[in-house]
Amino acid sequence: MRRFASLVAVLVLAISLSACNDHFWDEECDIVVINGSSCRLRILVDGWEAFIIRPDDTRTVDDVGRGRHTLEALDEDDRIIERRNINLDRGEDYYWYIQHCR
Repeated sequence: MRRFASLVAVLVLAISLSACNDHFWDEECDIVVINGSSCRLRILVDGWEAFIIRPDDTRTVDDVGRGRHTLEALDEDDRIIERRNINLDRGEDYYWYIQHCR
């Protein structure tokens, strides 16, 4: 009888965990960009434009995949303000805070 009760408890736990939100088991990598500068910036990930971000705004690049990535922030004249090379592991997120735009 104890064995049956233990099995039921494990099943209830497994079902409740599977009902949790998707972020609990999120294995994708995200890049969160926080623009603390006074400029509007164009954000590139691996040479591709991800988005344009306004001053004092936050945007996210979802599901970039694990591995090495190059991030670039360009001003309105396409000058590189900041460049980062990052390496993401499975499920790891990266927070990039840009403070200045020169």
